[in-house]
Amino acid sequence: MFRFAVAQMRTHANRLVAALVAIAIATAFTVAAIVGLDAGTRTIRASMVSEYAQADYVASYMDPNDKWPISWTVTRPDGTTMASDVAIADAVTSLDQVRVATPMVSLNATVMSSDRAVSASVVPPVADPALDAYPLTDGVEPTDPLEVALGSSVASRLHANIGDQVTLAWYAVPPEARGQGYEVPSWITDDTRTGRFSATFTVTGLFDDAVPSIASAVPGVRGAAGIFAGSWEEISIQDSGDIAIVLDEGADPGVARDAIVHAIDQVAADSPEAAQLEGVAEVATPQQRAAVRMSMFFGSQAVILAILFVFAAIALAVAGLVIANTFQVLIAQRARTLALLRLVGASSKQIHRSVVIEGLLTGVIGSIAGIVLGTGLVQIALFAAARIYPSVPVPGAVSLSWPAVVLPLVTGVGVSALASLAPARRATTTSPIAALRPLTAPTVHQSAGKARLVFALIGVIGGALILATALVVAMVYAPDLDTTGDAGAWAYGGMLMLGVVAAIALVIGTILAGPFWIPKVVRGFSALLGRTGPGARVAAANTVRNPRRTSATAGALVIGVTLVAAVSAGSASMEKSLEAALTRDWAADFQINTGWHVSDRAIRSDISPSEYGQALSEALMPLPAGAAMALGDTDGVGETVEYAGSLIAVTADSPGSETPPSQFDVLTYGVDPQGFAKVAPNKQDAEWLASGGLLVLTSVWDSMPLDYPNGATVQLSGPSGSRQVAVRRTSMPGSQGAALVDRKVLDAIVPATSVDQVAAPLAPGADAVAVTDRATSALSAFLDEFGNPVSLTGTAVQRAQIAKVISVILLVVMALLAVAVLIAVIGVANTLSLSVVERTREHGLLRALGLTRGQMRWMLALEGMSVSGIGAGIGLVLGTGLGLAGAYLLASVTGDARLALYPGQIAVLFVGAILAGLVASALPGRRASRTAPAAALAME
Repeated sequence: MFRFAVAQMRTHANRLVAALVAIAIATAFTVAAIVGLDAGTRTIRASMVSEYAQADYVASYMDPNDKWPISWTVTRPDGTTMASDVAIADAVTSLDQVRVATPMVSLNATVMSSDRAVSASVVPPVADPALDAYPLTDGVEPTDPLEVALGSSVASRLHANIGDQVTLAWYAVPPEARGQGYEVPSWITDDTRTGRFSATFTVTGLFDDAVPSIASAVPGVRGAAGIFAGSWEEISIQDSGDIAIVLDEGADPGVARDAIVHAIDQVAADSPEAAQLEGVAEVATPQQRAAVRMSMFFGSQAVILAILFVFAAIALAVAGLVIANTFQVLIAQRARTLALLRLVGASSKQIHRSVVIEGLLTGVIGSIAGIVLGTGLVQIALFAAARIYPSVPVPGAVSLSWPAVVLPLVTGVGVSALASLAPARRATTTSPIAALRPLTAPTVHQSAGKARLVFALIGVIGGALILATALVVAMVYAPDLDTTGDAGAWAYGGMLMLGVVAAIALVIGTILAGPFWIPKVVRGFSALLGRTGPGARVAAANTVRNPRRTSATAGALVIGVTLVAAVSAGSASMEKSLEAALTRDWAADFQINTGWHVSDRAIRSDISPSEYGQALSEALMPLPAGAAMALGDTDGVGETVEYAGSLIAVTADSPGSETPPSQFDVLTYGVDPQGFAKVAPNKQDAEWLASGGLLVLTSVWDSMPLDYPNGATVQLSGPSGSRQVAVRRTSMPGSQGAALVDRKVLDAIVPATSVDQVAAPLAPGADAVAVTDRATSALSAFLDEFGNPVSLTGTAVQRAQIAKVISVILLVVMALLAVAVLIAVIGVANTLSLSVVERTREHGLLRALGLTRGQMRWMLALEGMSVSGIGAGIGLVLGTGLGLAGAYLLASVTGDARLALYPGQIAVLFVGAILAGLVASALPGRRASRTAPAAALAME
């Protein structure tokens, strides 16, 4: 029977093309997932390795539990202190076979030219040419503490060239708070109270900073050695935990490694944490260290691969439906051939085996083609990436591991073989007597079995009940769940799992029930089109002649469209839910402020409370001139509202208390009441402020050891006087201060307050994403300005960021699911093509009766559009419902669950499916229209 199966495939190769294409596309997706992920992993690992340049080893102390770096303070014999990284580097460098060892550290700073400023990562001078990961492209290396080299992108943004001067500014712990061992170099200007440091440097060279450095900052400035004196923690230097080591030429790597480990252990042995540090030193090659960092920052590849396999499984499932439908039609067309085989002595097992063999061969050929196709696509992508990003270490060629070949081959062949089982079983029911009957069109009126109906009802009714249960639980209990605890997390996870089970049951049940209801829906759909002519009426009848075939063809499309619709509806609802949550966290659509530019740790601890409060108040920088105007002039932004902040004393007396009044220093903002009403989250707050009262945030109110009601009187005191005002608790979001008062009241207490925060609403009907982009562009000159680094926040800004993230996720998921939809459309074209072959004589009769070629093509087009339209319609209804339910379950614990749709996407998806059906019918319709009446009627 093997030769018979091969002969059948050769004879009817054109009828298997669609099945081969379906399995090839699904297999190619699987191969591309494996090979593409491997290529991406190799690119990231190579990028990490490049950071170590030509280092022979990388040493670090790693926590054995979470694999994160460990550092500690080492005391020198003279009593001064240094970071453990410095001590280890010194100890390793002193070894005979080691040329140099240096910690890999960086400093976050603002780099300024005469009129521009950017944020950049600063690294020390290169300790050895072998450790130069970013060689100069122009100029010379900095050798003096006041010389630096700039990255090309930083130099471009600053309009700086070799010989120009730039200023670096950064924050560090003030010298008085550092203890022994560090003195600020004389060439560094420092603020002894807030720890704000700056110095001016000469640019001596430029280097290429276009190479992406994964999991760590790409340096924008190199040099400024004096900045890196002392303890890293004391001067806000970021420590990667790695020490790059270069060995002497001719050194024995094994012996040198043992010596390095011993030297590190000696440093650790002198630490108070020696017991915890024993045996956790790690000395590895750059490649080994990169592999550890990969797992630290990106987790296991298996997670990403599992996600990709989910989409591959979907594509394979749809391909299986297409293959099963193809073989069902082929078996119907071969009824007389199979009967003749039974007549000459072939057993039912042999017939069954021949069909399964044909399915296996189809799977083998399609899978091999898919492996070649998937590998080729990834290779083309690598070539393109290498040319678009020449500085990125993209692999030159794909690496085919055995899983990349065996797994797709096994799954592709397995799916194809499984899809052929049901048609093979049907082939065995062909009676030998059928060979003696006149040749007629295959019997196509097939009814679905009772077992199918039972399983369909179980899936639909059971899935609906499970989903309803999950939704009821979400409505009643989810808002009160504490998902931070184990019990709440398990309950939330169980609720989501119920939703997943319900969705799977509903989809499977709907597809199983297809033969019972799809023909009825198709009849109604086709009846509307039947008025366009006789061809439409014939198309309507042909569409429902075989319920199982129509159901299988539409079912493949139902799966793909359901998933796409679910993702679309879920994304729209999650976006609205997040927007609802944002309104609790931000008062205005747009808000610009400077914030504090010094942490509490960076203010001397030995100063008085009043000096501390004054330092904190002064650290709140005023907005630079023009920032508020730039925001207000942006198209789509409403009228701006200014906030002026100052630290004032609030004196409150607890009612009925015998204790003296309590006084608190509170950062209070003064704002015009009329302007505040435009951005206030509620009318009550706006009315209270307009009446001259004080609004105190709930978080601050609760921190005061007082117990008095809204409306109680407090005294506000400042350098210019005091005022008695009524106080009210508010949960108003969005203000970086603790209290709000009328600007006139604040000006009467504190003279010359400066504006350091501006809010504005989004203009009615304006698009948050577009307006945010325009506002960001308008404020670009201020966002990196040192001393006044402006931040742009607010509800509209957060909505824009969420919308962009969701759009990217939506685009990726839609692209992955498009594979399944494409395979389903191929299935529609395949069914129509096989139907044309099956109904050749019928088409000849229609032509003989006067049906024109155009009417014949329209007839096939209506069949394709009917099946596609019904499949897409059912998929949209089912997917939209599941997407809305899933989004509600996900957001239910926040109490801000909102349901929404992207109507445009739904419309495009439905119209696209109809057009896809029209395109799928083009070739079958062309072939049917060319049927010669005489030749068709002469067939035996």
